[in-house]
Parts: sequence; C-alpha cells; structure tokens
Amino acid sequence: LKTVGIDEKNMDSRIETLSDAQLAVLKLAIGLIKEPKILLLDRVFGALEPKVKEVFTEAIEKVSEETTLIMVDQEMEILGKFCKKVLLLSREGSMITMGSVEELLKTYPYKFDIEVIPKKALSKEILDSLGYPYHRIGSLVRFYLTSESEVLDLTSKLLKIKDKIISFETSSVDVEDVYYWLISRE
Repeated sequence: LKTVGIDEKNMDSRIETLSDAQLAVLKLAIGLIKEPKILLLDRVFGALEPKVKEVFTEAIEKVSEETTLIMVDQEMEILGKFCKKVLLLSREGSMITMGSVEELLKTYPYKFDIEVIPKKALSKEILDSLGYPYHRIGSLVRFYLTSESEVLDLTSKLLKIKDKIISFETSSVDVEDVYYWLISRE
C-alpha cells in the first residue's frame, strides 16, 4: 500500500480520492486479507505504473503458490507469468481454444503489429506497396509482421511517407490479437 501512496495520512480518506493505481492495490489488499483459495483478477495490471506493477506482480507471485488465480487479462507477459492455461471464450461464452501462452502464440502466424493512424485514409495502392499484410479498421491500418527485421523494414517505409501519417505504434502480439484472429477464422 505504501508503494502507491496509501499510508496513515490517507487511511481515513474517501475511496473516491484515490488514484486508479491506489484503488487497484487497495482492492487486491482487501481480496487477500482472508487468504482466499481462489482469487479473481480482472485486468488489474493495465492501469498500473511500472513500479507499482512490479510490486503488484511480486505480491501475486507470493499468493499464487497457495491460491488458485483466475485472471482476465490480455497481456501475454502477465498471462505467461501466472497462468498454466489460457481459455479464450467467444462473445457468446463458448470456448474458442485453451492452451498455454506458448501454445496460443504458435497458432498465430504473426509476432508484431504496427498500427498506423493516417492523416486521411491511405489508398489501397499505397498500402499494398508497403508489402505486408494489413487490415483496415476505419481509417486506422494495422500491419501484421513476423519478425523484428520486418518491423524495421516497414518502419523505414512508413517514415518515407511520414507526410501522410499522424502516428504509428509497434507492439508485440497479445491475447486480444490472437482472439480476433481466431474468431475471424470461424
């Protein structure tokens, strides 16, 4: 609690005055007080700053030896650290697939994506000339890449058309990517 600034000074403060990180840590502390056999964690890592995330991770690692964790999250790193199995459900609640993080990643042909926000919609000719698979979501374009060298190559190509782009962001694959890819194949 002290790591996120919850101490004696604000113990009597209204809960509405706490930051998102303070609130997440407080909820975890409340959840751990009774030493539960099963602990449900619903996207608790997303709003946390790196320092707090590290402390939070350590606390959950200690608890996970004695507790069954059920997690809702999309970060592969977090799921890989805490989960032996990952279950992906459809919006209707039926099972799409289940396996370890490594097994899920093997089903997905890409390792990285680059999301591009153009100043205005890019033509099909421009997108095709970049040479990588992509998907349009409105004017946003997401490219799918298999290696770091492809990321570097596409980044170089995007910089050459920077006058047409507001921004672009590179990320590694997460569970959400695998989920949408799997449901698009059904």
